Amino acid sequence: MHIIPEVFYPLLLGLFYLAIYFFKKPRYAIAGFIISKPLIDVFYNYYIILDINFLKLYAGLFAILGVVYIIRNHLNIFKSPLSRLWFAFLVINFISTFLINQDLLLLARLRIFLSLLNGFVAFILFAELFKYPEDRKLVLLIFILAGLAPVIFWFSQILSPNPYISVAGVHDELQRMRGPYASFTNYRFYGLQLLISSLTLLALISPQSIKRRLTSFKTLGLSALFIASILLIYKSYSKSAWIILPLCLITWFLLRKRTIPLLITISLVLGFFTMNPFSRQAKSLFQKEVDTIVLKNNQWSEDTLFMGRYRRWKAGMQDFEVVTTAQKLLGMKKNNHSPENEYLKVLWSNGIIGLIIYLFLLYQIAYQLIIRYNKNKDPIYLAGILIFIMYILSNLGYSSIKSPNMQWFIWGLWGYLLHRNPKTQ
Repeated sequence: MHIIPEVFYPLLLGLFYLAIYFFKKPRYAIAGFIISKPLIDVFYNYYIILDINFLKLYAGLFAILGVVYIIRNHLNIFKSPLSRLWFAFLVINFISTFLINQDLLLLARLRIFLSLLNGFVAFILFAELFKYPEDRKLVLLIFILAGLAPVIFWFSQILSPNPYISVAGVHDELQRMRGPYASFTNYRFYGLQLLISSLTLLALISPQSIKRRLTSFKTLGLSALFIASILLIYKSYSKSAWIILPLCLITWFLLRKRTIPLLITISLVLGFFTMNPFSRQAKSLFQKEVDTIVLKNNQWSEDTLFMGRYRRWKAGMQDFEVVTTAQKLLGMKKNNHSPENEYLKVLWSNGIIGLIIYLFLLYQIAYQLIIRYNKNKDPIYLAGILIFIMYILSNLGYSSIKSPNMQWFIWGLWGYLLHRNPKTQ
């Protein structure tokens, strides 16, 4: 066991207190897990034993404690069609992970299943422990507070003479902040989480006179975080994030019938993609995919498309086509390719049956969010729609199942909004 006292004992003590409070004051414990996770992620390279670090311990403990809480308090996990679909997806994952997949050690299989379980637990607990509509601001505030540390870390990297960076673009000329995290994707995700949460909380602030509202501390603080979130997303130089950001803002102002902000947003987006240096950066970021897919230009190797993902998608599908019918239905025994695509990952790991359940679950999520927003125009339901846009597009080049942070935000908020009977809302 590898122990660094100044790191190991504070983090272990934090785990201990969160575990105790999970059953005494579960709402505070859940908030503690979510807010502290961006700080824990800094220690990604500190392994306690084998390949176990505190990131995996925190995420695994949340899932296990959540299951124990659900069983101990006899929570009805089947009260809505969505939770029943979620449970069916969980069952097919259990079968695929532990009974079919022969490519991984038991510890790795357990880690994969616990990561997925985080989403199910968040979906149930947020619905049971946070009340609608009384706790809307509290729920949003938890995710806003979770975004503060990444904002501070990002600005510290910008000001640092030796920042930890990764690169993007045709010639690797676009530099995006990575440190102190393992990947730049942390900043991309927390930027989107902060954008949606701060925008929604701004809309929920009690109506006041225009002058009082614009000069209030809450409005100024949330507006600053909103601007910071846009900076994080822009400087992440992520294809999906650059598409998600304008789509979310346009959807928000369009559905809330804010004509002037909508026109301003569309003008800014058009200006961004036509004026330098932004248009030059956009061209560098998307050039390979546009040349190959749109213009049918074969000057780029398939290995470089979508940061090498396209080659893995193609090879993985070739493997999937030759497996037995049973494996096509329930998942492959062995998969040598990491797709970084949620839909292909579900198909290869859980088979056609698993993919159908998963897609039907997402369809029901979208349908319920749209129906309920049209019914009461509550901005937090619109936040759920923005999260759906983020989730669908992000998962084309990422797998959110492996990210507890994303699981807690996405499925936690969706559970809060949708797990109850629609008549009660």
